[in-house]
Amino acid sequence: MAGKALKDVVDAWVAREEIRGVREIDRPDGEYSIAFDYNIGDQTFEVFVDVEEEIGFLSVYVYAPIRALESRVDELIRLFNRKNGHLRVGSLEVVGERRSIRYRASMPARPDALLPDDIERLVQLGGDLFHDAFPQMMAVLFGSVSAHDAGEMGKAYGRDQMLN
Repeated sequence: MAGKALKDVVDAWVAREEIRGVREIDRPDGEYSIAFDYNIGDQTFEVFVDVEEEIGFLSVYVYAPIRALESRVDELIRLFNRKNGHLRVGSLEVVGERRSIRYRASMPARPDALLPDDIERLVQLGGDLFHDAFPQMMAVLFGSVSAHDAGEMGKAYGRDQMLN
């Protein structure tokens, strides 16, 4: 496996999963980023996979197909803080002026130890998390429900197996 790069593992995963519409993002030398749409259940998410070869780091970002309403950002962040405290891998975030909602997971990685399945797990974790948290997110964003009440709603419907 000498000479293998993290980028090669990412490319192997993309090929194995037959992911279409992959866009390479222009990055400085030693960094590799791709973006693509990824279907998880009945939702389509925008996914970014970033590799920093020099320091041996992999990051996966899964963006939800909705944006946070400005008036509800603080409450949504409270909900995410509550959920993030119980996640083993990654975090839910509201980022940027566009108030994008994303799952982010990063990990140290070596090309001889990283497997395509590792990337798949990170992407799937993000999609599963959004799927499970979607009713709570919608309640906070569009139903004027508090983060606390949304968390309780998740417990009542059994959607907190992975989150709370």
